[in-house]
Amino acid sequence: MKRSAVGVGPACLRLRKHTRWSQSELAFKMKVSQQSVSNWEASAPDEILRIHPMTVQRLKVLLKQARVRMPVTIT
Repeated sequence: MKRSAVGVGPACLRLRKHTRWSQSELAFKMKVSQQSVSNWEASAPDEILRIHPMTVQRLKVLLKQARVRMPVTIT
């Protein structure tokens, strides 16, 4: 089965809803600004975002630690 890619924005939003974190709390844990999280979540689902690979890796680790299941891979 081929897995689709999901953007960082939807992944951040799903993680925040699951953990009940604010954008500021997630930003602190990801070592980015709150404005970055806000921009990612507000971006169009098919918009290509230029995000540092370490930031994406931090998001993946947080998703795993919170046991949030993502049906697709994060790009």
